[in-house]
Amino acid sequence: MSPFLGPLDSTGRVPQLQQTRVAGFLISAHGALARQLAFALPGQLSAGWQTELNAQFHREMEFVSLLMRATAWVPDFTLPYMALTWERQVGKLWTELLEGIGIRRSETE
Repeated sequence: MSPFLGPLDSTGRVPQLQQTRVAGFLISAHGALARQLAFALPGQLSAGWQTELNAQFHREMEFVSLLMRATAWVPDFTLPYMALTWERQVGKLWTELLEGIGIRRSETE
């Protein structure tokens, strides 16, 4: 029994459906962060913080790539709906964060 993911299968692994859903959520979250980093990256890197932003973008993409390969995927027809729900929530939280520091959504588009 895993304290976070419920009973394990006979080989001691997390069941494939749970792997699919957890990986789908993590890919959605890290993919959203990677998209925001890609949007913030300038065309030419000249300052140190820009280089770090570029490195963080590539770390996020590497994490997503590794997670996609390490997951035992099974068909889950509810996953696209759940991913849209997660993306909408991430967008809402991002907007609230920007407004909290004094940046309006229309200024970032």
